[in-house]
Amino acid sequence: MQRDRRIQWEQEQELKIKMGKQEYLKKQYERRMNPKTKEDFDLLFHALEVWKQEELSNINRTLTGPERKAALYTLLEQEAQLIASISRHKVDAAKETGPKLIQNLLNKVNVTYYIKTISYKPDLI
Repeated sequence: MQRDRRIQWEQEQELKIKMGKQEYLKKQYERRMNPKTKEDFDLLFHALEVWKQEELSNINRTLTGPERKAALYTLLEQEAQLIASISRHKVDAAKETGPKLIQNLLNKVNVTYYIKTISYKPDLI
């Protein structure tokens, strides 16, 4: 009885871990495909930098002379296109989240405060 419960509990824990990993991977994929926050864009730029370094090391390792220069130029063009694409996503995300951020700020500023004066009557600030 005790052993069966223990085995069942272990299976449940393994399932939770597996589901947690799947959820994490799904969330990371969503963050990369539809970035919205600064952290999402930092993640994209970091991934771009890692990709660029891998490509650069591959080019330096395998090519020499004019072929290397052509490959470096192509890499530069690809990087510029990817940066432009990320920037377009950033502008789109700012259009979506900008009004929400402004409204949240206005809601925070629009709070009324009462203070007690010398006459101990609450006054509105």
